[in-house]
Amino acid sequence: MLLPACPEPAIDTVGVVIPAHNEAALLASCLSSVSRAAGLAAARGLGVEIVVVLDRCSDGTAEVVASFAGRDVPVSAVGSERAGVGWARAAGVDLLIARHGSRRTWLCTTDADSTVADGWILGQLDHAAAGADAVVGTVQVTDWSGHPPLAVRRYYAGYHQVDGHRHVHGANLAFRADSYLAAGGFGAAAWDEDVDLVRRIELTGARIVRTAKLPVITSARLHNRVPAGFGNYLSALQTLPDEPEGVDNVVC
Repeated sequence: MLLPACPEPAIDTVGVVIPAHNEAALLASCLSSVSRAAGLAAARGLGVEIVVVLDRCSDGTAEVVASFAGRDVPVSAVGSERAGVGWARAAGVDLLIARHGSRRTWLCTTDADSTVADGWILGQLDHAAAGADAVVGTVQVTDWSGHPPLAVRRYYAGYHQVDGHRHVHGANLAFRADSYLAAGGFGAAAWDEDVDLVRRIELTGARIVRTAKLPVITSARLHNRVPAGFGNYLSALQTLPDEPEGVDNVVC
């Protein structure tokens, strides 16, 4: 006789991971937005912690993190032993799991050049309470400075801001810690680590919600931090000979 599936345990801890490589200019805005979203989760009685992973920083990124010390939601910095955004995300996630365990922990990732809405974490937790093991969100660009109109038109022609979308962004990704571990965690890829993780979470049979209702505002800066990343894709839109078919596996 088949036994009924055991319900997933309720979430009692939320961790947010933000990789940063020389992001002193933009990190404060990111942390301010994440702190507001985390504060609303903390008001529900959840333990919340924000970890910024310093990836080869030679500017004032660490000092920006330090300026957020002593606030209601803990914000700390940790170094990454290996270079690259994939290793940085993994370092932050591993630290949070070591501190809080995996069974009742919800983990979110965003990027230092991005800002989240106040309800970003609470919206994810609503999906988790309904049985989601991971939530894959979308991104929005509000400042297209430096991009020609053709590139902007091409971007909007290929980006699907709808529920059920197939985009994957490290800037807007969340998952149960135990689902993350069951999928093997972030791999060793220097980029596309988020795309690879979501694919492997899917292969475990976990429930993934792809929503456009919890977008993250992200940068359209012209200088790229990650090969094959979001900035690289935006730059390519300026030189493509034909309209792109889509951007289903864009990361940022």
